[in-house]
Amino acid sequence: MKKRGFFFVALGLTAATMAYAADQNYTDLGTAQTLEVTEDKLSDAQVNTGSYVTVITNKQIATYHAETLDKLFDKIPAITCYTAGAVGSLSTPRVMGATANDTLIYIDGMLVNPTYSTFDLSSLPASIVDHIEIIKTGSGNMNAVATGGIINIVTKKASGDEENKFTVAAENGYYLPWDYYNRTTKVKDRRPSVDSTKLDFTYTDVFGKINLLLNAGGIFARNNFTYTSSYTNKAVLNNNGFADGHVNANVNGTIADVTFRSNNTYSYQNYDASGPQKTTVFNTSNSAKWNGFNFYADERYSQIEYDPDYTDAYTKYDKHQMNKLHFGTDYTFTFTEDISLKVAGDFTYDKMWDDELDEDYNRVVPKLSASSAIYLADGKVGLYPMASLSLYSDLDGMDKFSTADSLGAVWQALDNLELTGNVSYAETIPRFDQLHEDSYYYDYYYGLFSYLSNEDLEKEKATSASVGVNYNLDKYLVSKTTVFAKYFKDLIAYDSKNYPIMNLENIDESAFFGFEEYLETTPFSTDNQKLTFWGSYLFNKSYNLSEDYDFSDDEPISGNRTHVIKLGADYNWKMLTFAFDVAWNSEPENTSYDDPWIANFAVTAQVSKALSFYGAIDNLFDTDYSSQAGIAMPGMKIRLGGTWKF
Repeated sequence: MKKRGFFFVALGLTAATMAYAADQNYTDLGTAQTLEVTEDKLSDAQVNTGSYVTVITNKQIATYHAETLDKLFDKIPAITCYTAGAVGSLSTPRVMGATANDTLIYIDGMLVNPTYSTFDLSSLPASIVDHIEIIKTGSGNMNAVATGGIINIVTKKASGDEENKFTVAAENGYYLPWDYYNRTTKVKDRRPSVDSTKLDFTYTDVFGKINLLLNAGGIFARNNFTYTSSYTNKAVLNNNGFADGHVNANVNGTIADVTFRSNNTYSYQNYDASGPQKTTVFNTSNSAKWNGFNFYADERYSQIEYDPDYTDAYTKYDKHQMNKLHFGTDYTFTFTEDISLKVAGDFTYDKMWDDELDEDYNRVVPKLSASSAIYLADGKVGLYPMASLSLYSDLDGMDKFSTADSLGAVWQALDNLELTGNVSYAETIPRFDQLHEDSYYYDYYYGLFSYLSNEDLEKEKATSASVGVNYNLDKYLVSKTTVFAKYFKDLIAYDSKNYPIMNLENIDESAFFGFEEYLETTPFSTDNQKLTFWGSYLFNKSYNLSEDYDFSDDEPISGNRTHVIKLGADYNWKMLTFAFDVAWNSEPENTSYDDPWIANFAVTAQVSKALSFYGAIDNLFDTDYSSQAGIAMPGMKIRLGGTWKF
């Protein structure tokens, strides 16, 4: 096993990204970037961790042309998205069956999980994303552990090698046929000439040793097929539009002896669904490396404002504002060529306030962490321990300390065979809305209330273990097998024992057992042609062990999808690239929701080095289905787009 760059331990995930950007040669079809994560260049999350990591590469993003970020996640092994409708609707990720509450999400190394509600993937435009790292087990190199997993979304940056400074990308989408669906009947509705429009502008330039990227764009969608608020009448909602505008400014480079980067994103969204809302988000993520130290400072501001003219007898609609400030530093001690230690200290301040209710909540979290890389057996064995301790200021009535610990190991048994293992422990702290927000949901069909908060919640504790076998046969066959087990104490979930009443509470004990298998094969590859097939299967069995339940009762955790299958094929022929993928998720446990097969197709034509066109069909077979939230999902959609660089 090569010693996988132990000096990279000194870097946080965002700073390390720049370390390899300059030596990549692939140009993304839709951007002016040259950064790509490939099998020849390990992703940052795989360096010195022993974690199980899946990477959505720059090339995959360019090939599949996913309309939104959550649609891109739908193609990734062991990932499912909880989506509440069409373009712009709430969408949250689940890693290996875990809920969004158990998943940490970073943007350029900045933790963005809000302390109010969950992170909405639709709030980040896919057009500004370069690649995505999903850490399914272990800590990656984030000095953090999540009971579900860690997702780091890396935005585009200029590398200084671009031949063209300007890039324009555009897309139009059309829903077909004219029949729109709900849970029981077809509903006719006149289709507008264009259902969705996307437009993006990118400018890159180099000023000495400083690289600049500016991006601006937006989406406008007419989603004339979604649900009304009544349980028994999920029919067409004619004015269910969505508008998004975003600006992205990234700067990276070197001044004197300081290497720095600053990634900044602003997004405004207006979603005219049932309970219309406007969302404003600003992210800034910054770091500077000097003399062995890595300094970082991040801030995220978001505001959600509901339409004051929209009223509901059972739900409050108002304005929530949230601010997350985070800063810190880390330093790496290199004792020998085979032993290094990174120590870090950081501070986070979270604030949420409600203008209508005149209430605010605050959370202050200082944190200390340390991680190490230890190489044995002439570099063929790597051990990667990590430990962190945080203090939460607002946890009245419970232990204010929270810890996350991980031990990863990698053994390069053969040149093409790698064995990995990881044991970790993590604690998940309840969010503000789970503890304090006086909110509830009224089920019109059953005439019952479900309470969405519980001030008596305890923090969730989980112990996880995984073993992986990675095999690569000259790129003709790639196999990744991971077996995992998770034990939860006080799992935060909606208890289904009294269904349809699903109040939020702690499940005393629960366990998950399963495995993930990923296979990829390239039957042939020449200068003009390349064909690749891939497939993945996730088995994730859950057990509710609370009260008098034991394993023999086989009582599952509500909402868990036990089986997830994803298949795909990519074919390159001269100037054309074809991509096909299909996914199936089994019915969520203790529900009557759908378990459809959903297929997608895309083709790209690289007309010249500066000009490309593509076509994509979402929901290729026009499948009629509802999401896990019981919401009618859109049918077939055809999208046509292109990119011009000049």
